[in-house]
This record gives sequence, structure tokens and C-alpha cells, in this order.
Amino acid sequence: MRQYSSAPAAAGDLAAAVAADQAQSSEELLNIVITSLFAVGLSLQAAAVSPADLAKQQIEQAVQRLDDTIRIARNAAFNTREGDHGTGLVAAEFSSRLAIRNGP
Repeated sequence: MRQYSSAPAAAGDLAAAVAADQAQSSEELLNIVITSLFAVGLSLQAAAVSPADLAKQQIEQAVQRLDDTIRIARNAAFNTREGDHGTGLVAAEFSSRLAIRNGP
């Protein structure tokens, strides 16, 4: 009988752990999105005062970064709805792709 009486407590502990993991993943994702949007804004400001060829390249990179940011947000939202709480892994992959593309 004791095994059955401890099951609700274990389920509650698991639910609390999942909720904490979701909150942490959401915070990480939010930080990545905000950082990416800030970087896009800076690059577009730089493009505004750059020669035409360089400005075109900077704008194309900004659009690609926005596409990546939207993709990661959609993937995280979709994974969360589907019950996959691995948004931290998705965010880490996105962050590493941005670091490779934009340099240190």
C-alpha cells in the first residue's frame, strides 16, 4: 500500500520539476530573442550609414538573423505545445548557430 500512497507525491515532484524546467527554458529563449533583436537593430543602424554594397550585405544578414529568430521561437512554441520540453536544447542550438554566423 505504501507504494500507492507515495505516487501522488512523486507525481507532484515531477510536475514541479517540469514546470521549473519550462520556466528556465522560456527565460533562456527570451534572452536569446531579445539579444538577437538588439543585434539586428544595431546592424541596421550601421547599414544606414554604410556604402550601398556593404549596406546591402548588412541588411541581408539582418533579415537572415530575423528569420533564424522567428524559426527558433516557432520551434520552441511548437515543441512546448507537443509536450517536448527541450526548448533549452533548441535555444542552445540557435545560440551556437548565431555565434558561428556572426563571429565571437
